[in-house]
Amino acid sequence: MTAPVPLAVRARDVLTSEWTKLRSVRSTYWTLLVAVATPIGISALVAVVLSHAPGKQTPVDPLLPGLISQEYAVLAVGVLGVLAFSTEYGTGLIRTTFAAVPRRRAVLAAKAAVIGALTLVAGEVVAFASFALVQAVLSGKHLGVSLSRPGVPGAVLAGGLLLFVVATMGVGLGSIVRHTAGGIAALVGLIFLPAILGVLPAPWGARIARFTLLDAARQVTALHPATDLFAPAASLLVLLAWPALTLLAAAFLITRRDALKTFFYRTATRSRAPATSPASRASRARDRPPCGRDPASATPASAIARRPARPGPAPGPARPPKRVLGKVF
Repeated sequence: MTAPVPLAVRARDVLTSEWTKLRSVRSTYWTLLVAVATPIGISALVAVVLSHAPGKQTPVDPLLPGLISQEYAVLAVGVLGVLAFSTEYGTGLIRTTFAAVPRRRAVLAAKAAVIGALTLVAGEVVAFASFALVQAVLSGKHLGVSLSRPGVPGAVLAGGLLLFVVATMGVGLGSIVRHTAGGIAALVGLIFLPAILGVLPAPWGARIARFTLLDAARQVTALHPATDLFAPAASLLVLLAWPALTLLAAAFLITRRDALKTFFYRTATRSRAPATSPASRASRARDRPPCGRDPASATPASAIARRPARPGPAPGPARPPKRVLGKVF
């Protein structure tokens, strides 16, 4: 009798497997490059625009460019999270994964942990690099702030959470929808549609905006939080509740649906279709009994009474000749 494998060893093996699958595809590196380089460049561009804006009536929030730039990177990491599950369902690899790890929720947790850790590191790199670049631009107009100012380190750290939140939401939606295009569409809808509802007239707009992902992220990373939204601590809970609810729904559904139903339909239809290839016809010909013998009684086939041929239909009356212009043809 073999000794049971410790839980820590099994968890390490599952995490190693998911990390190997994530780093073995080229799209992961391109997605991370877009998610890191794009917001840093856009934050510098926004800082230049804000520093040269004429007629400023209110002071510019020095942390705003960094958050605005990350709203373009969330799409890249969201696609990365959706692809973690949708590609395996599309190619049928999910059957091998669930055969190796029968506990499906462990697979979901491992994928969320690996992608979440990777995007959290990338988000913090983006947050601090954007902060340094933006403050270097704004300091020329005496609009920048230092990292030692109270409230700034926490806001910059919270800014790196946005990529982590969206990536883990993508993992959950990829497990729920099981399709790349549908998962990405659902992710975009969850991110931007509630934010659009936040522009409704008062008081409904502010009430809805308190629970939206983007407004909660702005409230957490703002140097001067808005007064009509939740406090930064409560907004942080709202921000983390989005991926938590998505992963809970995925954990509930992943054990209640068959993994084989989403594999290619043509594969299933081919397996059900009768074999008509030349090899199959030759195989059936070999299985037939020898010519002239009855396999049941080994009696010559000529001694077996044959069934009389069925009479065909009786011939009908002859069709009358066709007359065309008085002539008979």
